[in-house]
Amino acid sequence: MATNIVPEGGMRKQRRRQITRTAITGILAKAAMFLPTILIAWVAVPHLGAERYGVLMTVLSLLGFLGLADLGVGGTLITALSRESGSECNKKIRQLQANGLAITAGMAICVLIVGGFLHYIGIGSFIFKSSSTPIQVEGTNSIFVFFLLFALSLPITLVTKIQLGLQHGHIANYWQSISAVVNFAGAAIATLSGGGVPLIIVGIMSGTTICGILNIVTYYKKFPLYRPKLNELETGALKDLLSDSSFYLILQIIFTISYTADTLMVARFLGTGQASIYSLCERIFSIVAVAISVVTGPLWVAYGEAIGRADYKWVSETLKISTVRILAAGVAMSLVLLVGLDFIMNILSRGHLSAPLALGICMALWRIVEAVGGAISVFMFASKANQIVMWTGAVTAVISFSLKIFLIPKFGFVAVPIVSAFCFSCFSLVPCFLYIKRKLNFQ
Repeated sequence: MATNIVPEGGMRKQRRRQITRTAITGILAKAAMFLPTILIAWVAVPHLGAERYGVLMTVLSLLGFLGLADLGVGGTLITALSRESGSECNKKIRQLQANGLAITAGMAICVLIVGGFLHYIGIGSFIFKSSSTPIQVEGTNSIFVFFLLFALSLPITLVTKIQLGLQHGHIANYWQSISAVVNFAGAAIATLSGGGVPLIIVGIMSGTTICGILNIVTYYKKFPLYRPKLNELETGALKDLLSDSSFYLILQIIFTISYTADTLMVARFLGTGQASIYSLCERIFSIVAVAISVVTGPLWVAYGEAIGRADYKWVSETLKISTVRILAAGVAMSLVLLVGLDFIMNILSRGHLSAPLALGICMALWRIVEAVGGAISVFMFASKANQIVMWTGAVTAVISFSLKIFLIPKFGFVAVPIVSAFCFSCFSLVPCFLYIKRKLNFQ
């Protein structure tokens, strides 16, 4: 078929332009997203204190758990839409969106129910067991508010995945930049007005919902051919989407168990005071992961589109070059953050928090390993290497989670990044490298 003919110049140039444009706007978006997640410490720590700030950061870490609520639909849509955009089948594109939005709307209702149940049982007394009763109550209320706002934003934010899959990631990045600024402003206003943790959470999530709605309205007005319709909902297609999404759901569960639960484990075993130090240090070093994702996001889409056109030569060359460059960037950024860690922690917390050097070194090492993983994982997703990613990830998650439970009480929070780096390297990176080498040699 014509769509499988490898283009000599035009499509490759267009693909590179899309990657570049999405990456450049992604830098703006990711930089802006650090306003509510990192700079809020500068405002919140003096007002809340280290312990209540630890509650705030622990609640916000639940975002990783609630990321499971889309049942993996977001990841499936990125790959599926990127391939359909290569074949230019607008009807299939609309159908994928309609069914994806229907699934996330249903899951939003489920999230609301779960949030209400957790509030009813007083979940704060379990997570923050070493804290006083007032802090436990505030933690319970904060978790309920977080679940409520996340449920409202769940179907709205799916559109950013849709835009990335259709190679319009730069549009999503513009709106994410604006929403991040609004989120920070809302959180700062809530904090300075004397609000508690629940009100700060309302502020820190306000821009996501407001800008998400505006993004939907303007995007489908500009691209009416992509606008999904109710009559394009189809039971068979819905089941197929859920079936295809099972891989991404399992992957999200694995990621949650392996890494997202870290702050919760530190809070439970070491207390919210230690969690505040760990979470701020982790957020600082997450700059590396976020910067890497600026490039890997559009690469995922480009790999999917190139594989759909059987352009394996471009895929192989790009994978090798991008992996080396991403590794170099990860090392450079991690070293810069390690050298400036004391200064950054002091500025962000206004002198209230400081991280030990050992934690900084371990965190830098983990981010370097993670950067390499980010470079190769997008190829694995695009090539639908589901089985190997799922099994290696499952082994990594089980061993990593078990070791952290055992080692955190003995060695403190420095055990977290060391265990993550060791398990990810041995049980995920090595098998994936072997798979990629074998696959590309056969193309």
